[in-house]
Amino acid sequence: LTHLNDRRTCILSVIGPQNSGKSTLLNHMFGTLFDVRHGRCTRGVYGSLIKVTRKEYDDILLLDTEGLLGVERTDTEYDRRIVLFALAVSH
Repeated sequence: LTHLNDRRTCILSVIGPQNSGKSTLLNHMFGTLFDVRHGRCTRGVYGSLIKVTRKEYDDILLLDTEGLLGVERTDTEYDRRIVLFALAVSH
């Protein structure tokens, strides 16, 4: 991502519970191709860089995060780390 240093990049992270439509929302709003199906699709954090023609930004970096509060995982520390990473990168 070092080539983004001289570009104005908006970073948008989506976090929320498992199966709440985070990937679907990004796909519909930005035309991305994040994997969508029933159950847990996203593992960790996926990103997509979109070039835009706006005066405010040159690019938008979309971060799609793994669903929180999943029944398969009981480790709440992992959920906290996902949220912290998404917030820190977007900030």
